[in-house]
Amino acid sequence: MKKIAILCCITLAFLSCSSDDDSTNGGDDNGNLELGIYRLTSFETVSSFDFDGDGDSSNDLLIETGCLQNERLVFTDGNLVASISSSSLDIFVEIDTDSGELTQIVDCVEEEDSVVLAFEVNGNDISIIDGTTVLIAGVISGDQLIFEVPEGFIFETIESGVTVTLTETAVLTYTFQL
Repeated sequence: MKKIAILCCITLAFLSCSSDDDSTNGGDDNGNLELGIYRLTSFETVSSFDFDGDGDSSNDLLIETGCLQNERLVFTDGNLVASISSSSLDIFVEIDTDSGELTQIVDCVEEEDSVVLAFEVNGNDISIIDGTTVLIAGVISGDQLIFEVPEGFIFETIESGVTVTLTETAVLTYTFQL
């Protein structure tokens, strides 16, 4: 039997920034970013999949897997951001080479993890940084933060003992909650 393992790599980080407006965040140095909690509301890949087996494909892994439903970024004063993760996603596909039948296994691994980092805002651009290294950069669009991760979704195919790795860009969208 041939196995295909699809691994999902997500770059999640806590972000913090400042604002130049008089919004309810109470700061004067936060650009267009509202301080508070942002929840992951979309994890889109280039390709569409039917991981849930309902006959409808989607390129949004939140819809297709039901996983990653409580991933959050919490922005606070002092340009600090906390990335709070409560799960990770493992997707395995087994292919029976005799029948060609696929068996998909979506595993939402429950695991609490958090990290506190810094963030910077420059106009509508936002960067999450660790020391002097930019970990991820994105844009502020209304009440959403949008991050494009060039190798944010990784496929590993194992066939006859040889591993072939394919990568896709992922677009993570976080929406302001409060």
